[in-house]
Amino acid sequence: MLNYSSRSAFLFISLVACLGPAAHFAEGQAVNGFPLLANNFQLSAPHGFGDRNNSWAQAMIWWNGYLYVGIARDSECLSLFAVNEAAVALLGETLAQELLPYPPLDPDLPCTANPAALPLAAQIWRWSPVTNAWTQVYESPDTLPNPGPGPPAPPETGYFLPYEDAFRGFAAYTESNGTQALYAFGVNTTIAWDRNELPPPRILRTTDGVTWTPLPQDPGTFLGTLPFNSDHASYRSPVSYNGMLFTLCGPVEGQGNLIASANPSQGDNAWFLAGSASVFYYELAVFNGWLYLGGYDPQNGYEVWKTQAQGSPPYQMTLVVPPGAGLTSMPSPSVVSMFVHYGRLYVGTATFAELIRINADDTWDLVMGEPRVDPVTNEMKYPLSNLDSGFGLTLNDHVWYQDDPNNYLYAGTYNASTGSHLSPTLAPLLQPTMGGQLYVTPDDWHWTAVTTNGFAGPSNPEGGMWDYGIRTMSSTPYGVFIGTANDYWGTGLYQGNIGPSPPAQAPLALEIEQTKSGGALLSWTAELNDVTYQVWRAPMLPIQVRQNFSFEGFNGTPAFGSYIPDVYVGPYQLVGTTTSTTYLDSTVPATGEFMYYVNALTSKGAASPPSNLTTFPLLLPPVTFAGLLTEVNTLVERQRFVPTDAAGATEIALIKTALADAAACNLSAAITVLTPQTNGRTVLVPDQVDYHVMVAKLIRRLQLYTKYPTQVITTEFCQP
Repeated sequence: MLNYSSRSAFLFISLVACLGPAAHFAEGQAVNGFPLLANNFQLSAPHGFGDRNNSWAQAMIWWNGYLYVGIARDSECLSLFAVNEAAVALLGETLAQELLPYPPLDPDLPCTANPAALPLAAQIWRWSPVTNAWTQVYESPDTLPNPGPGPPAPPETGYFLPYEDAFRGFAAYTESNGTQALYAFGVNTTIAWDRNELPPPRILRTTDGVTWTPLPQDPGTFLGTLPFNSDHASYRSPVSYNGMLFTLCGPVEGQGNLIASANPSQGDNAWFLAGSASVFYYELAVFNGWLYLGGYDPQNGYEVWKTQAQGSPPYQMTLVVPPGAGLTSMPSPSVVSMFVHYGRLYVGTATFAELIRINADDTWDLVMGEPRVDPVTNEMKYPLSNLDSGFGLTLNDHVWYQDDPNNYLYAGTYNASTGSHLSPTLAPLLQPTMGGQLYVTPDDWHWTAVTTNGFAGPSNPEGGMWDYGIRTMSSTPYGVFIGTANDYWGTGLYQGNIGPSPPAQAPLALEIEQTKSGGALLSWTAELNDVTYQVWRAPMLPIQVRQNFSFEGFNGTPAFGSYIPDVYVGPYQLVGTTTSTTYLDSTVPATGEFMYYVNALTSKGAASPPSNLTTFPLLLPPVTFAGLLTEVNTLVERQRFVPTDAAGATEIALIKTALADAAACNLSAAITVLTPQTNGRTVLVPDQVDYHVMVAKLIRRLQLYTKYPTQVITTEFCQP
């Protein structure tokens, strides 16, 4: 069965159409209460605000006491029509209708038989905390005569198009006279209709949140003509930096050229091309005094660049992360989210979705994804989380948005599984994990699933698997809001607030050791007594879901008819129970890959939330004394110690003392020496958190060796 979604459908066209201070984190636990659980999120409005054609919440911002949401209309229907158009031109009408039909065969999509009749007028809504109500504050005028899909096709007589079918970004900007303005960045309909007959995408401006005025775009001016890009259709990722407003302008797939203005309200020639016309980016973020740009390269993989936007444009760019972040086999082609958290810049990508973080000195770490060698430093990069691409489910095609309410970092995904909901062979396998997925971490090393099924529940039949993507998030004084992609019943707007503490605390910092006998030795920390822990295991299995055309044509070699080597997480099984905080799973098969989590049951039967997820066999090697010493030396090179211990001498001495104790089999003494370092302050934040996690991991290994001396693999403990 051919499987496609709005993301791959959009990108098929490109082929055929040519930190401030933060409190300290302890191991496995953040500072402000408990992380949000799935039941902490409630619908803030009916799906689609009562209109299922409001398919995506594509932009969101908290501004001047209100939450604003920019809506994309009928995203899947419009993209499938555009795919059909391109396929007709490439393959002929008969084959195109067989492979990529319009109207689509999916009866759950609200696509009109005549695509010209799609109600595409984009909307802006805002939420008031005073009234707890949503109000539509703008709708794009539906006044452009439909020119038809392009020459030599005739115009769609009697049908009209809006100026915008989506709003893809908001940016607050303080203008030169001190005016606080909010800008909304639109997407036009030229993905499907004749771009030579329609105006370029617009930028709207408001100072009161109610009256929205388009910027001047007179023909012949820069903004009115956008001459550097004949496929202009969309703005993306606007940010304010260095006294200017920046955004990306390009095709609807997302990649675009960098443009900017120091006087954006003037439109026209007040905007200019700020980067090279031949270079495309996908995402922007301001970090550490620089403008960072997430790149797009379908052949070699994404890159990350930075600029200070000084001098004459095009501005000079400095490469921060090399192509594909060093991954040479099927690297992700594009950055799709960037977020600054706790002194680092977090970068989320598309297929195969991974997450990296960039430090203030532009060193970078792999948080989630496939291990690889950094081609610049020759350093091996392992995922801190011990989780592979897509948090283990490669159908998590994007790390689509990130935010950090209450100092926890949350990452939301676009999940391509929902596209298979009609397949008699695939749907039963993927149904349990259909829907946008949300993950949370206190420290980058331990990630817990908040939801793996789009907040599914019997009281939310229009959500669940239909809410297939966490498209946007915004932290507000009234909780965090999440907007979903839902082409079936309309976007879901969820409000999340910390509620009462759960009936039982989740086990913390789940770790796995590979044992001498081949089993998986699990351990965790907990603060409860009189509980039983349940150990859950799921296989990670190969699956053929998505055909490898266009966007998924890795390394620039699309192969129509072949499949992406996807992986899904099969059903979890209870493999054991224990009252201890360790468990040796001797039943794990010798071949294959597996995902684990643990939860607790109180004596009264109350269940805790799950622990973090971790995989077996390991992607992240265990922490050793040698590895910890190497980490200290790296931190010294990066000048990450306080001035009183700039050379890390205190840590080095303690580690060597503990190593000598461990080698002499004085394990309790080694633990005693190491334990103070989990609360030390000689390493500067945010690296302090990583150092403490590594020390805690090593202490855990010493404790495990005490209990399982014949199982823990080591050349450092109890050596003659």
